[in-house]
Amino acid sequence: MNARLNVLFATAMLGCLITAGGAGQPNLKNVMNLQITSTAFVEGQPIPAKYSCEGRDISPPLQWMNAPANTKSFVLIMDDPDAPVGTWVHWVLYDLPANTTGLPEDVAKTQFVAGNAKQGLNSWPRLGYAGRVRHPASRIAISSNFTPSTRCLT
Repeated sequence: MNARLNVLFATAMLGCLITAGGAGQPNLKNVMNLQITSTAFVEGQPIPAKYSCEGRDISPPLQWMNAPANTKSFVLIMDDPDAPVGTWVHWVLYDLPANTTGLPEDVAKTQFVAGNAKQGLNSWPRLGYAGRVRHPASRIAISSNFTPSTRCLT
């Protein structure tokens, strides 16, 4: 089984507007240019132990670029759709300021983090990042599905 750890990035729009393309339809060309990278994970390689519950269980560093110009804030949801019990959410952050271009390794497991961003509950349910169990066949696939939000997040 090739387990995947997805990174879903979405814009959280103020005033419930899709700002990537204005109040009308989203501009998919602008939306799809977002790139997410991490120095912690290598595509197709085993998950490093320190980012799993078998290691230090710390969040990986993430960087992103090419966000749409009208982005108001970001939402990050890291989930594992191949978990034995169904999709398992490892990390939820929201209200990340639009000028944010990355997260450091080992983000505090508190409700509020730098830039006044907030963390939601993961599937355990706890605040902050919680790493997955490393299985011999576990591999990393980072996907940057970037979709404008059509509703407000509060």
